[in-house]
Amino acid sequence: MITSTIISGKTLLPIAIGLILIPGLLVTLLVSTRLTRSVGALNQAAKAYTSGDLEFRTELLFEREFADLGHTLNQMAEELLLRRQAAENSQVSLESQVRARTLELESLNKQLESHDRTRRQLLADISHELRTPLTVIQGESEMALRGGAKSTEEYRDALTRVREQTLHTARLVDDVLFVARAEEGKARIDKQPVVLAEVLSSVCRDFQTVAAGKDIEINDSYTDKNAVVVVDKGRLRQVFSVLLDNAIRYSHVGDSIQVDMSLSADDEKVEITVTDQGIGLSEKEAQQAFYRFYRGDNAERYAEGTGLGLPVAKAIVDAHNGEIFLSGDSGKGARATVRIPVAN
Repeated sequence: MITSTIISGKTLLPIAIGLILIPGLLVTLLVSTRLTRSVGALNQAAKAYTSGDLEFRTELLFEREFADLGHTLNQMAEELLLRRQAAENSQVSLESQVRARTLELESLNKQLESHDRTRRQLLADISHELRTPLTVIQGESEMALRGGAKSTEEYRDALTRVREQTLHTARLVDDVLFVARAEEGKARIDKQPVVLAEVLSSVCRDFQTVAAGKDIEINDSYTDKNAVVVVDKGRLRQVFSVLLDNAIRYSHVGDSIQVDMSLSADDEKVEITVTDQGIGLSEKEAQQAFYRFYRGDNAERYAEGTGLGLPVAKAIVDAHNGEIFLSGDSGKGARATVRIPVAN
């Protein structure tokens, strides 16, 4: 049986219209979706930039107008980011300069305070140390002038003691001023090439008589008698004189003192040691011995002194870019070590 279905014109018309409209609707929906996504992306970028996130970048958009706008926003963000980074770097640099200047000012203030303390301490030290010789000079002068006429010998004795105290005072003032200048880096020294062994052996010979008064023997040895140093010869003699005088002063009767001179392993410095068997010193005394007018308890009880010899010695050695330090034990002797750079 053949069944035929006849579709009327009224039925075909809606179908035809639907077939025509569906593609258009699909295209419209696709375009609308893209536009929504593009607008959303641009909106997201605007919010990110508003919140300060300049590292945010707009993704590639399909629409040319939106793509151009996104590219422009990305360029703007990149430029703003670079400017912000430059500003931050500039701020960091400025803060660093301010800190450096602040530290510099603090350092200068500390130096001024240190110089002021040094000045006041210097005046106090000089006043204290000059009191004794000036009192002696005044007393000798008054004794010479008091009463009737005196013999020539009496006047000569008084003037001799006045002269001794005057020389002592002059040396004291010179030493104190040298230490003060050295602390400010202004020590006056006249450097010349010197064979160090000759200077050291000469000083040892000079002190042989003083040592013999206490039955003390001075032994000196040299591993390199030709080592040359560029130094102020007179000032360096003063250093060795201070060390030997201290060694003799604080040694027992019948002790011995050993003076050794040797080169360092790299031949860049010459080392001189003065070792005694005397009263020794504690670690604290070894550290403080180079302060002006400091004298340890044992030293005060055992022998007289001004407490200025070692500070002067240190100032001289420092002025020659050298080193000086003490070591030892109480009751077991002491060792003074000096290191001076060898001349090239």
